[in-house]
Amino acid sequence: MDKEQTKAPSGAGPKAAAIILGVVDVILVAILAVCIIINPAKEEPLEAQKPGEFVENKDTYWQESGEISYTGEAVVSFVADLPEPPPSEEPLEGQGGIYEGFVFPDSDLVMLTDEMLLLKVPDEATCQLAINEIYARRGYMFTKQENIDYFNTYEWYATMEKVEDMEEVSGMFTEIEQANVEKLQAFMNDEGWNQKGR
Repeated sequence: MDKEQTKAPSGAGPKAAAIILGVVDVILVAILAVCIIINPAKEEPLEAQKPGEFVENKDTYWQESGEISYTGEAVVSFVADLPEPPPSEEPLEGQGGIYEGFVFPDSDLVMLTDEMLLLKVPDEATCQLAINEIYARRGYMFTKQENIDYFNTYEWYATMEKVEDMEEVSGMFTEIEQANVEKLQAFMNDEGWNQKGR
């Protein structure tokens, strides 16, 4: 026999596969139809369980109390998403910073409060020093020798360019620095201390 006679005609494989898939589809459709027609689980529809005091279509729901108490051992906590304070250009007091020893080492960044003044300013000299610190940060050239000697102990002050005009220096203040100088001067006046020259 020739090899050509034993070969199946071309395209017979895909045709057979299509016929088998068609038969399987017909069987599946028939099973689905039987399941739908013969459904032994014909049950009553489910009803929602309502509490005994529930009144359907009650007209006074808006008058009901919205307060409900829950008891339990759970602890509720949260983390506030507050912005971080602005970073100081220099480390602050107690951190080995360049303003260590100042009455208010962060008076260029933080508004002074009455409580802060009552806590840290016991006398006229301390109040004047707190004012002078703000001027020193801006390079004011003090006229009193004790102030010159004191601030020259800070290398940052000793090496910075100095400004003789007090008005020019105060013109460089930020809003916080200006407010703090005014608050310290008002505190000094309220305490009856005489403001001495710088």
